[in-house]
Amino acid sequence: MSKSDKYSKLLNTVGLHYYTSLLEAVEWDEESLDSLILFVSDFLEKKIEEKNLKPTDISDLLSQVESSWGYSAKENVKGLINFEAFNLNLLNTRSEDVN
Repeated sequence: MSKSDKYSKLLNTVGLHYYTSLLEAVEWDEESLDSLILFVSDFLEKKIEEKNLKPTDISDLLSQVESSWGYSAKENVKGLINFEAFNLNLLNTRSEDVN
């Protein structure tokens, strides 16, 4: 997937709010934002293609994001993951629960 496709996918998924939040988290450095988006996208795509995504992988991803881009970037990525999990109803613990 090309870089522009990854950007459109991010914007379509979470909208301008999270995109701006991520940009602010990397201190408005667009190159840093590029590398963050590519890193997270590639990490998740690889795990999903392998059908081997585990909760510990998300923890590892967040740790790597924090060590490379800082705490604020990690919190933003965590928020994006939680947002998508909620939308996909992945955080549902009982089958009769509804969002």
